[in-house]
Amino acid sequence: MKFIKDLELRKLSDNTYTIEYVGSNDFDKIVTLNASAAYLFKSLINQDFSEISISNLLVDKYGIDKDAADIDAKSFIESWQKASLVEV
Repeated sequence: MKFIKDLELRKLSDNTYTIEYVGSNDFDKIVTLNASAAYLFKSLINQDFSEISISNLLVDKYGIDKDAADIDAKSFIESWQKASLVEV
């Protein structure tokens, strides 16, 4: 899967980011991210990725165990799919 085109990450504060659709004035299309999700977005924006690649990034960045990273990766993907940010 990969992120859809025309998404832009903006930093609101130290731990809060938004993803906005470039060229859209529709504020319903703004998605708020925490620092971990923003890190993943920046790491994966222009490439194909999977639950495994997300899990590996989480383990490498935060030093969490693989089982916890797998659960978090699945949760991130479900959230991004619900917000229509990714395409399969």
